[in-house]
Amino acid sequence: MKNKFINLLLEERTVAVKLGVFILLVFLCLSLNSTVSAKKKEAMKLKDDKAVAISLENQLQELNKKLKLFEEMGKVAGSLQVKANLSLKGIIIKDGKAAALINNDIYQQNDLIAGCIITSITTNTITLEDPATGEESKIQLPE
Repeated sequence: MKNKFINLLLEERTVAVKLGVFILLVFLCLSLNSTVSAKKKEAMKLKDDKAVAISLENQLQELNKKLKLFEEMGKVAGSLQVKANLSLKGIIIKDGKAAALINNDIYQQNDLIAGCIITSITTNTITLEDPATGEESKIQLPE
């Protein structure tokens, strides 16, 4: 009887140990599942963040293109402003030397007017160059 009692105790102890191991394994599985879920959420967030970053990069590239376009438009507008303030009234060419009557003043090649250099004078046009940008613009005699 004593042996039976010891055997029963040992069986109960074995069952208790097995039950304890089983509970521990369940706890570990739940813990791992929770960790995996958290990692999946983190991965999804990173994926979403990457998509947002790519979208922002594309938007930045589009804005840079628009900025360059506006800069170009500003250069053209600046060129038009120079032309708008200058009135070419006449050109005289004598003995290979040219002069232009602009806004009631006489100018020759390499003279400075409105921040631009007169680079050439022909029979009906003058060419101006903005020394800061190298941009050229032409003004023609009115017809």
